[in-house]
Amino acid sequence: MLNTKLIIVFGVSGIGKTTACANYASRNSNVAHFMASALLSLHRETAGTRTIDKAMQDQRLLVDLVCTLRLETQASILLLDAHNLIVVAGCEIVIPVNIIAAMKPTGLIFFRANGTIVSSRRVSRGDTKDVSSGEIERLQMNALKAVKSYANQIPCPLAIVDADQGIDLSDAIRRLS
Repeated sequence: MLNTKLIIVFGVSGIGKTTACANYASRNSNVAHFMASALLSLHRETAGTRTIDKAMQDQRLLVDLVCTLRLETQASILLLDAHNLIVVAGCEIVIPVNIIAAMKPTGLIFFRANGTIVSSRRVSRGDTKDVSSGEIERLQMNALKAVKSYANQIPCPLAIVDADQGIDLSDAIRRLS
């Protein structure tokens, strides 16, 4: 649908983005939910270690995929759960604002939570990469700083959601759409 609103949902891995978005979309027939990682995995030739250049190519591809989804979906709201800070080959990369702006979001959501809670969620879901709660907090601070910058530069409204006790997206989406 040409007028589909795009809300991009950011947060560190394990914070609950996918679960919250999927739950919200399942309760609202006018909402479609897609994971950036799943969209990109359909178009990757190989899995495994990526280079920084390949990671940035993926981000440009994601812009095209999201534009196509917006045209083809019957939903009035498209939730894209994504990362705005990725670690590739040991380097932290903040997704550039021009990539986010090219998707033309109508709103941004950032989930934040205590690093210990996120670490526990990661362990309970079987993540094999051990990341300390302090490292999660640091990554989360950097990701939040980037999202605030996106909201300012695009400009685009931003909702910050406390994910410590679970997440209900209803209020945030109501404010953004």
